[in-house]
Amino acid sequence: MPTALELVDEYLSYNNLSPQTEKNYKRQAMKFGAVNMEKLSYKAIIGLVEKEYPNNPNSRGTMLNIAIITNKNRHDLYDRLVSYRNTLRETINNHRKKKLSEDLETLPSYEYLMEQLEQTNCIKYVVNYLLIHLGFRVGDFKMQYIARKGHIPQSNDLNYIYLNPKTKQFTLYINKYKTSSSYGSKVLKISSTRLLNEFKKLNLKDKDFLLAKKDGKMTSDSYLTDTIQQLSIDNLGETRIYKILVKHFIDEKDFESIQQLSSSRGTSIETIMSSYNLYNGNKIPT
Repeated sequence: MPTALELVDEYLSYNNLSPQTEKNYKRQAMKFGAVNMEKLSYKAIIGLVEKEYPNNPNSRGTMLNIAIITNKNRHDLYDRLVSYRNTLRETINNHRKKKLSEDLETLPSYEYLMEQLEQTNCIKYVVNYLLIHLGFRVGDFKMQYIARKGHIPQSNDLNYIYLNPKTKQFTLYINKYKTSSSYGSKVLKISSTRLLNEFKKLNLKDKDFLLAKKDGKMTSDSYLTDTIQQLSIDNLGETRIYKILVKHFIDEKDFESIQQLSSSRGTSIETIMSSYNLYNGNKIPT
């Protein structure tokens, strides 16, 4: 009587996926509980998925994927689930466009964002600078300060920040982030007098984390998410700030800056225009 979690564990044993993807698969599999996946009907699967996520088609699709990968040998059921997923994609697309339209009406302007940035200091300035100028995701902030360039670890488990004492230039080594499997490690360089001054106020020592728990240890993912949300300007969070940036550059027809944001964040232009473009589904001003 195999459960969804047992079947997912088997699937993961012969598929090389990232640790975060494995974690997400297992979390979604657990939502099916102890039921026998080999006996579960199409109606029962859809019922469980819709009950778990009645108002979020995107999350519904994520949970549905578990049912699909654990039922590949039940061909008729598999085909029906894939067909439902294809229908769901249109619902997800419409849901995304609706949310983007709502954000278009409610999110503050880029100019407001920059004004507020100038009024912040210390860690709040550093965090918002990286959100605004590099389009950082939350996970990018899992970052350790390294005082000497020659001591930067050859590791993909963390991101690192190094400040050259002579040139006053920052170098960010971004190894662990959402799309690293597609874009690989990134090396980003920043020169900013204001960022330098605010960073120095943090008094970080070698191997200190940019954002740490009270005991100095690395934060959990959930704690980091909450911290970035609280530190971000007006509690906007990284996604809404990114949408404001994209809208501004579209308004300015500054497509070179959109390309730079794509590169620094590790996000395709296609994804930017479909998921972060507030004009998606609305007429772009001429």
